[in-house]
Amino acid sequence: MKAWLFNAYQTRDCGVVRQILSIFLAEHTLDGDALENDLVSELEKLGPIHAIHFVGFPDSVGNLRKLLAQPASLLMDRLYSVVGNSGDSLTFVSIDPATGEHTCNAIQGGTHSGSGLLDIERQHSLLEVFCRAGGEERAPTGTHYSKTSERHSDRFLRVANVLEDSRHVKLLAFWLVPYIWKAKAQHVVVDTSGIYSVALTALSEIMRLGGLPAYPAVWSHRSHEGVNQVTAEVAGKALFLVSASTSNGLVRRLMERGATPSKLITLFSLCQDPCDEHIVLCNLNGLNGDGLEFIENQDSSNCRWCKQHFHVIGIRGDQFSVSPPRVTSVEIVATDLPSSAKSTLSSLTGLGVFYAYRRIDNGRLCSLGADVTPLLSGKPPEKSKALVDKVRSKWAAMTRRSQTISLRRIVAAAYPGSASLSEELLESTQGKLTDHMQVQIVSSSKLRHEAPTPGTSTVVVSACVDEIQELLSISRNLRDIQDGGTTTYLAVLQMLAPKKVAERLKSNLTYGALGADTFSSFSALDLEVHCYEDEPSWATELTVLRRMISWADNKGIDVPVEVELRVQRLTRAVATGLSRDLYWPDMNGNPLGLRSDFALLSGALQTPVATQADLFAAICTLLTRLRGHTDGSKRLANNSYERSVLSPLNFSRFNDGVLQASFLRACRSKELAYGACDEETSRQMLGVLLDALPNATRPEKSEALIEFLLALLTQRMTLQNNDLREFITSVVNSTESTWPVAWLFARFIQDELKAG
Repeated sequence: MKAWLFNAYQTRDCGVVRQILSIFLAEHTLDGDALENDLVSELEKLGPIHAIHFVGFPDSVGNLRKLLAQPASLLMDRLYSVVGNSGDSLTFVSIDPATGEHTCNAIQGGTHSGSGLLDIERQHSLLEVFCRAGGEERAPTGTHYSKTSERHSDRFLRVANVLEDSRHVKLLAFWLVPYIWKAKAQHVVVDTSGIYSVALTALSEIMRLGGLPAYPAVWSHRSHEGVNQVTAEVAGKALFLVSASTSNGLVRRLMERGATPSKLITLFSLCQDPCDEHIVLCNLNGLNGDGLEFIENQDSSNCRWCKQHFHVIGIRGDQFSVSPPRVTSVEIVATDLPSSAKSTLSSLTGLGVFYAYRRIDNGRLCSLGADVTPLLSGKPPEKSKALVDKVRSKWAAMTRRSQTISLRRIVAAAYPGSASLSEELLESTQGKLTDHMQVQIVSSSKLRHEAPTPGTSTVVVSACVDEIQELLSISRNLRDIQDGGTTTYLAVLQMLAPKKVAERLKSNLTYGALGADTFSSFSALDLEVHCYEDEPSWATELTVLRRMISWADNKGIDVPVEVELRVQRLTRAVATGLSRDLYWPDMNGNPLGLRSDFALLSGALQTPVATQADLFAAICTLLTRLRGHTDGSKRLANNSYERSVLSPLNFSRFNDGVLQASFLRACRSKELAYGACDEETSRQMLGVLLDALPNATRPEKSEALIEFLLALLTQRMTLQNNDLREFITSVVNSTESTWPVAWLFARFIQDELKAG
């Protein structure tokens, strides 16, 4: 689990909306490089960020300050490139070790006055955590809940969901510290055992800081059931924690038993009838009613849901039972890939545009990337000529329009190939200007150091746009550097999904003092496709291959040279990407390739033939489309209400090994989770796998066997245990003397299964 927690929220002051990124430092030590990498990944998902708050206990914040204070700190440069260096752009929220009170300090060391920022940070970060962790349980269609209070509802608050993440526990403890510190209570009493962890964590941190002379007794009164057992003597010496409330009924009962309002704290409240005397850490309705909707409670004797024959789900503490969502198996047909995408991808096959698994810059490792050089230079094959000519014509027009007399700088984005395109544009521009030194190239990382030049023009060049954060950062910097000037954003290729992300990026880049379209943004070719995932399959593969080699060495098992060579290739691949060797070869060492025409592309076997990266790009585009499909029976989705997997029948219909491997690599784990499906679906996938075993009469059927084994080993694909054991046993028995690599994979999986 990560040592930090990201929470994003918006504030509004006098009509001005500010986007805040809150980073809770959950551990006392931290890895600066890992934090920077995760920060970059998080920023890719968000729009423009106006301020960053670092929140944590004194040791955590102190260690971060030391890290940022180091000379030439890359993390500090990254932070400044995102939010600038104004007084309130970077803020540290911590605890005063002397008083136990929360503190709020700017990056330069000054203290923010007042508690407004602290209240906003506490409220918004806890609300974000609660919602993201699924603290609000909603009944599936046709059902509703029966609570211990005998009230019925279609929703209830379940703090246990929030506390499954230890970082959430520590965040709650952080905001509790001042109240427990000041109370000096002899007892800390929780309403349910589920929040023991919060109380104990807060007390542990207070003792660590020297805030209490002795450790108080911690116990539970078991919610409504045990309130009457709390004596007046104990109530006067205790601090009470209530996990969540929608009516304040428990709070009022505790007050009746003698609890002091200032020592009575509700962690999460969603009450229309507030009880102002006690303390609420987080109002789930939001500061301005922009949080969760209030929950409607019905009397069990006159419940409208019961009258509609909705199924009743009984709640006892944190326990309840509900039928799992229906699982849909999605079958693919040729029309699932839009004709426009099919035409584009068909024209790009064989050009060498696509690659996989490449580090774009220090923070981003793509699953799918692009080299735009073949689109702009060289003689294209006949099947690609129409598209390439169109791209080159658009690029020429775009660059020509950008060469204005006021042009002063060309900003080269970080994407590979952007620098050389910037140099070509500079050379072309210099030929049209009297002063050849008028225009300079600057990298996006060094742009913020540029001196202001009001009223001038800038061209931002990116070979490919596959994320939004870098261009948004450039946009923010340019607004300060060239006040009243103009900016043109140029990209040869744009690969963003879903479509609304691309639209939002263009809206942000082109908006200026004159409103929409103040600035310009152009791309010569667009493709709606996801290019990033949490961890590319090749990164996971490299990890398990190294683990397998270590296991084999310990067992005295010979490791085939192919495995060692694959590790070396994947280690080098991040520098250049993979194009023709994305997948493991077949039994005879031949690279996987198409054996017949591919229904989703045309001309894939025409010279130059489609590379493995081309086919992977096509499958990635197809799956991106299915994840956003409006038809529920065709949508690849996984949430509380719907689950879908790629139907095993697809591996039989698209039975070329290279296509099977492309599906295995492009799918997300939940889309291949046959182990979480019914027995029939898992057995159906087992049938596909058994058909991939070596067969002398049909050798082509086993082309992708290693890819299937790798997907099972990395748990990118799962089967029910009995099916997995049957398949692996069959692989071991059929490959021991014929295919050493497949046998090694299967034996390693067998050993992993035995180890649990």
